[in-house]
Amino acid sequence: NFYEAMIADEAGSVAIHGKVLPSSQNSKSSESNNSSQNSNDNDSKVATSNDTNSNTSSSESNTLNSNDSTQNNSDSNSNNTSLLEDSIVGDKGVENSGLALFKENKLIDYLNSEEALCYSMISNKINNFYITIDNPFGDGELIDLSFSMNHNSRIKIDTSTDTPIINVSFSLDNKILNILENVDYNDSKNLKAISEASSKYLEDIISKYLYRCSKELDCDINSFYKSAKGNFLNNNSWKAYNWKDKFKNSVFNVHVESTIIPNLIVSENK
Repeated sequence: NFYEAMIADEAGSVAIHGKVLPSSQNSKSSESNNSSQNSNDNDSKVATSNDTNSNTSSSESNTLNSNDSTQNNSDSNSNNTSLLEDSIVGDKGVENSGLALFKENKLIDYLNSEEALCYSMISNKINNFYITIDNPFGDGELIDLSFSMNHNSRIKIDTSTDTPIINVSFSLDNKILNILENVDYNDSKNLKAISEASSKYLEDIISKYLYRCSKELDCDINSFYKSAKGNFLNNNSWKAYNWKDKFKNSVFNVHVESTIIPNLIVSENK
């Protein structure tokens, strides 16, 4: 899939963008020295067994650390930074910082973690995710929300003019992860306000991402061309439309329907 998208004239391709943190180099050097010293006291069979256990333990530790990091960020109200802006860092100093973007066999740019979420939602490569939004009732507090996709993203493209109009819609269920003081969660008006605020937040970041892909990067990494191609009777008429040149002028309409399910609201501590 990566190779096919990378060589396609109309599209682009992505890969996970990661790096080893500088602080981990000293740790790796220390581990290497310790490993070398320990190997003098152990035969090769024992070393192989230990390596296998270490890999398993490392994988489990990375998962736990990632979850702990998310929870800690959710509990903190020290700033208004979204959880999406945080990198995912494992205990071995490896940082997942987004996606690398390729076009015509070349690396052209990177997507941050927020843009990677938008890419994944449109491409139906994610089922659940978390975001943090500003409290719509003021007070400078933050609301942490968990989302699940009700169905795949719905894409409709109008190619009747030289300016493609791309409509993308989502239907999401969400639950509130933290309880704010002075907010009555039994009031349907309050739930509606939170739901609308979260929908607006997602619509804004997805629209910003899409216009960056079209206007700035001129790269259809979400493969909208596959949907647009269905509007044409044959391959000749599709080629005559010249999607590769017209995509950068696309107009995007993003709609997010977010519904808070009452029985999933976190209960207040009595």
